[in-house]
Order: sequence, then structure tokens, then C-alpha cells
Amino acid sequence: MKSAKSFAQEAALLEAAMQECDTGAYNPSDWCVGIGHDVERNQFKRPGLDGNLLKTCLQLPDEQTARGLQDYLRGLGLNGDAHGDDADHPPTQVYVYRHPRLAEVARSG
Repeated sequence: MKSAKSFAQEAALLEAAMQECDTGAYNPSDWCVGIGHDVERNQFKRPGLDGNLLKTCLQLPDEQTARGLQDYLRGLGLNGDAHGDDADHPPTQVYVYRHPRLAEVARSG
């Protein structure tokens, strides 16, 4: 999907956040990416994500740009998260989080 807006700045912010959270070598496959319309209230409250400190989200101007950024990040090797669609509200937020199992290891390690 071609985005209506360049998302290079947003992509750089999310990539920097993930790299900063990963101790040692950054591995995109340790991370998941998804889209939603109210990530803080919906996706980040799910079991496994509610206590995960290694997560963040960004607001994008429209659904097309959000989907474009999600596709870009998946192309880097991030896993897709299938919990972001809501037919009543267009998803305009992109979120990333470290896989919950790996986030727990990072906290205890």
C-alpha cells in the first residue's frame, strides 16, 4: 500500500525506540507491530501487553499512512499483530512492542 504521506520520521522514531530497548544487538523479529484507533485503551490493555514496558505507539494522520508504516516495519522483520482492526473506527495509530516473552526476560535479566 502506498502512503499518502511520508512516514520516514515516524519510522525513525519507532526504530530508535526499539533499538534503545534492546540490549545488545537489535533484532526486529523480537518485536511486533500493529495498528489501531485507540491503542492505549485497547491493544495495550490486553493480557501480556498491559505489564509490558517495552511498547510505544504513534498517531498518524490517516489510515493509509498508518498501514503504510505498518507494512514498512513488517518489511524490516517485525511480526504482525492481528488485534488492531475495528470496523467502526479507522486505525490511525501504529504501535510496536517487544514480544511479551522477551520483554519479561529483559526485565529479569
